[in-house]
Amino acid sequence: MIHAASSAAYNVLLEENILCLPSTTTLKKVTRKLHGSTKVDNLLYLKLRVSKLNEFERSVLLISDH
Repeated sequence: MIHAASSAAYNVLLEENILCLPSTTTLKKVTRKLHGSTKVDNLLYLKLRVSKLNEFERSVLLISDH
């Protein structure tokens, strides 16, 4: 979501290693529509990935100091 709002802000966070973030290449792969013989779209893919996460992996804590 950060990347969608501001790719520049995402790149700063990525370069500074402030958060553990996927590369922009990985983001593009995950968020694009998947075509071909499978006909699987990104929503189905993300639901599958989330279904395989344990409770700890689903938790996110974001701390911001303004």
